[in-house]
Amino acid sequence: MERHLSGSPEGDRSVGAELRRYRRTKHVTGQQLGRLAGMSQAKVSRIENGVTAADPVDVEKLARALELTEAQITRLVELATQARNHMVDWRTTRVGMATRQLDIAQVEGAGHQIRVFNPVSVIGLLQTSEYARAVMFASRRMMDVGAGDPPPADIYEAVTARLQRHQILAYPDKSFFFVMAEAALSNRLCSPTEMVGQIQRIRELARQDNITVGIIPADAQLSGPLVHGFEVVDDRWLLIDLFNTLVMSRGRSDIRNYLDLFEGLQEESTLHIDAMLDKYLNHYLDLARP
Repeated sequence: MERHLSGSPEGDRSVGAELRRYRRTKHVTGQQLGRLAGMSQAKVSRIENGVTAADPVDVEKLARALELTEAQITRLVELATQARNHMVDWRTTRVGMATRQLDIAQVEGAGHQIRVFNPVSVIGLLQTSEYARAVMFASRRMMDVGAGDPPPADIYEAVTARLQRHQILAYPDKSFFFVMAEAALSNRLCSPTEMVGQIQRIRELARQDNITVGIIPADAQLSGPLVHGFEVVDDRWLLIDLFNTLVMSRGRSDIRNYLDLFEGLQEESTLHIDAMLDKYLNHYLDLARP
């Protein structure tokens, strides 16, 4: 069953509602409209209900199939374009950490090429359960300053949801491009023993045919500051990971800018990561010794 993303722009739903209103006024069924516009009835339904992003091209096809006026078509297309350029703020305190993981999983599940950058910690899809638990625990404490330790059940649910996202790594029809700064290895977010397991997991996953892992060395000459993490799914979704929120955009200009940024970060990274992983593996093994 398809879920509404908790952060879906209102614009998608208003465009869909407008199309549905015009369709009903003209006494056309969803199946008839789909046939006229060259798309399935299921897709028409998803657009009308705001489940699928209202792509301006699809909106124009549907509007012309309904024989709307040029002014009506132009207005609907502009509304759909504005919705795609809209950024939506997903706050942990509002939707919950586990729900956010499920929303991200839905976006990733619909994509084929997934690009992720993180300047300070191991990328979520590469994390072990122990590392993920430490990250979730620390993030939740920073979100709720003064509230004490977060409930263990909340952390367990969020970690479980994140680990469920990892299943997508086994899909051969999907390609993953991960870039991290070396600081992701040197920043110790869990025990030395758990960091050893995390580094071993990075090495293991980097050997998969559909996964590329690049690391930007600490002494690399950077073209700019490494400000925040982000994820780009195909050329349709942008997720920006900030301190206290996750921001989503489907704006074409936003996505194009971040694809260019990711390409630059890839050029500054190295794919020859074994020596760097060995360096930190030995470091944490030394720390783990009694």
